[in-house]
Order: sequence, then structure tokens, then C-alpha cells
Amino acid sequence: DTTLRLWSLSSGFSERVFSGHTAAVHEVRLIPTMDRFVSSSADGTARIWDLNSNRFVSVSSLGHDVRGIS
Repeated sequence: DTTLRLWSLSSGFSERVFSGHTAAVHEVRLIPTMDRFVSSSADGTARIWDLNSNRFVSVSSLGHDVRGIS
């Protein structure tokens, strides 16, 4: 699965699905002051996502497997 999901701790169900990566997602980091998060993937991209619109804001193509966000 190449999606990211936001889960409800109270219900145990997936509330939102974020699609865009084409390979496994390795890591996700929250940017709480901006209501955004960053994901890195084996597809060689890092994406910034907006929690309010459920869409990605920007994508960086690094051309290789991205493991870990510094």
C-alpha cells in the first residue's frame, strides 16, 4: 500500500487517506505548527501534505530511495 492514513484513536478507523506516492512509504514527520506533515518514500520522493485540504503541497524528487527525513 502506497497510501498514508490518518487514524482515529477513539474509533480505531481510518479517517483520511493521502495518495500520491508510488512505492512504500518509509517515514512520516508532523509539522504541527503548520497543520502539515512530510512523508518519504521508496519512489524517491518526499512530499509535504496539508491536513486541512488532504492534498500534497509540494513534492521533491530525489531520484533514489528516500529513507529518513533529517
